[in-house]
Amino acid sequence: MIEEIQKQSKSTSLESVNDQPTNVKDYIIIKFYHQNEEKDSVVYLYTKKKRQYIEQPYAGIWEVNPDIANRIEETFSS
Repeated sequence: MIEEIQKQSKSTSLESVNDQPTNVKDYIIIKFYHQNEEKDSVVYLYTKKKRQYIEQPYAGIWEVNPDIANRIEETFSS
């Protein structure tokens, strides 16, 4: 699924300047635990103005394909 997200997302001109998304009512938190790194990483999946985004704090905001976003929501919301 991560490869699909990478292939089917596109960078936006929006910057991520906070620890979590702002002006967004609901979002899904996705944490990645890395074997060979001290710190885990986190991304947020949310919908804003009928578009789906993944935001990594201070790294960037990417628009994702609605099909991918729906699959993530179904997988992690259950």
